[in-house]
Amino acid sequence: MTAPTTADTQTFLDAYEARKPMDGPEWLAAFQEESMGSFRAAGLPLPGNEEWKYTNLAGLRKREFDLPGAQPQQVTAADLSELLICEPTGFLAVFVNGTLSEEHSRLPEAGSGFEVEPLPAAIARGAAGLEELVTSGKTFGFGPFADLNSALFHSGACIHVARGVEIKEPLYLLHINNSPDGSLMMHPRNVVCLEEGARLNLIEDYLGLGDSAYLSNPFTHFQVAPNAGVVHYRLVREGEGSFHISNLGVRQGNDSTFASHSFCLSGGVVRNDVAAFLEGEGAECTLNGLTVGRGEEHVDNHTRIIHSRPNCNSWEMYKAVLAEKAHGVFNGKIYVAQDAQKTDAKQSNQALLLSDTAVMDSKPELEIYADDVKCTHGATVGQLNEDGLFYLRSRGVGKEAARVLLVYAFASDLVSGIEHPGLKAGVEALLFEKLPGDCESAGVAIGAA
Repeated sequence: MTAPTTADTQTFLDAYEARKPMDGPEWLAAFQEESMGSFRAAGLPLPGNEEWKYTNLAGLRKREFDLPGAQPQQVTAADLSELLICEPTGFLAVFVNGTLSEEHSRLPEAGSGFEVEPLPAAIARGAAGLEELVTSGKTFGFGPFADLNSALFHSGACIHVARGVEIKEPLYLLHINNSPDGSLMMHPRNVVCLEEGARLNLIEDYLGLGDSAYLSNPFTHFQVAPNAGVVHYRLVREGEGSFHISNLGVRQGNDSTFASHSFCLSGGVVRNDVAAFLEGEGAECTLNGLTVGRGEEHVDNHTRIIHSRPNCNSWEMYKAVLAEKAHGVFNGKIYVAQDAQKTDAKQSNQALLLSDTAVMDSKPELEIYADDVKCTHGATVGQLNEDGLFYLRSRGVGKEAARVLLVYAFASDLVSGIEHPGLKAGVEALLFEKLPGDCESAGVAIGAA
């Protein structure tokens, strides 16, 4: 098969060639060479690709990008306080165009059982088990953007929680993307390893400055050992001209728990792929997501939950609020292997369209090979309830405030699930900021209730 090296992939191939020779161990060079070979063979997804049928990358194909230079963009302490969605109560790692800002970061001390460091530094010092963890990312079955990240990653965090260590206050990873001339691409790689019985709360926040075009292509990989647990919050707050393509992979051991809450609040073209492998008996996985889109924003969520062992549970709820010409996509698959008896899996996708020009494409899927399971899935797409609007209007609530109240009620179960008070307040504020209508009056009404 002839490799599709065309103009739309050449910018990435040129960036890869410009990085050679790459610093690091031999295994890394071989892994990145193999990954670039896979990307070169596949190319960017075309409109005929079933996995990308609702997401057109024509705008990305027209762009030329390069990796950030050695000198990162500067962010002041005053800027940072405005950019954080909430005041960090635990540890903080700030990356600006992929480079860790030590000035603004607050990392755990060595020997505490909790290690956070830039991934390139961890690779350079030969951190134990890191080669297997990084290279096993290919087994999630993600597409060409994961290969592109594997070939070009230049930043990100290596996070390790030792056996039995519990991190109660969240670690906040803030990735700031600033490309004033629209020429940069960022490929952060975050690897998270929890040993047996460990606990971690993690906030992963992607923030774009300005409305110029850039590519944000993160890959986050969790390895969750038996009896370990993760609560994960992921925020996408990219710029209007951005392309945000992310991959999130999870592997879980016996009796482990993983809960991810995703909030996509802004971005030009956004694609989030999630794959959770429940590889240990008794594992539990929760995937929740809220999309709020307006203008011509496009948000595509693809999820896969793979049950391969008995007595595992998974719960999945994705909601979208779409206004103006926004376009939402949800494609979720639950796969239950023949040996995964006693599986309990529930999947739901709900969309609320606030205009006649907003569009939602939904495709929930079940693939089941076991016979003793409880699995359900469903999808609904609709508009605001007229009876609800009438009820609020009859009690003196203005029309626009009533609309906002109903939208908030639709999204509130996902927002109310945020355990961190500051993060919950920050997400609520951004939600009201994004919604059309009289949000101030609606906020007063909610407060009164």
